[in-house]
Amino acid sequence: MKKLVLCVSILAVILSGVA
Repeated sequence: MKKLVLCVSILAVILSGVA
């Protein structure tokens, strides 16, 4: 479960960086 949260937060950082 912790890995899923980590992946989601990394994805959010990438998306906010792109946006």
